Amino acid sequence: MNSSDKRASELMRELYRIAGCRHAVFREYLPRYGITFQQFHMLLHLSKEGPLKISDLSHRMLVSMPTTSRMANHLLRQGLVKKSKDTTDRRSTYLELTPKGEELVMTVEGLQAQAISSILQELSREEADTFLRVIRHFADSLTGRWGALSAKADACREGEGGRGR
Repeated sequence: MNSSDKRASELMRELYRIAGCRHAVFREYLPRYGITFQQFHMLLHLSKEGPLKISDLSHRMLVSMPTTSRMANHLLRQGLVKKSKDTTDRRSTYLELTPKGEELVMTVEGLQAQAISSILQELSREEADTFLRVIRHFADSLTGRWGALSAKADACREGEGGRGR
């Protein structure tokens, strides 16, 4: 394994470690609200992209339609999302956040921001800016490369391609 491959492996390990810590935060907070990480992921898509069809959510979340429907039904029962009909195609149903769902997303994102902010305080302003610039470049590069290879790259593109009504 050459030095570039070793660095890539090390980076992948660290990214998995960061993702694991992020999931740990979710595992701590989300049960208080009666939802799972995947259900929160659905709320995030609706928060960032606005009303979406279940098929679009399924595609973005990389899960099957039945799984997406089950998650949506749970969130409907919790009062976190609501259904609405497309005004031009009555066969199409959209999901959108309710005020309660919006509040939940803001609360959980706020908790995450507090956790990350406390870590960023350990860095100098210059280190934090450099870190953000490098992470942003890395995310943009991944999105660009995988976007050319796969339609499933929509999962990488936060906020792009949202379908309005």
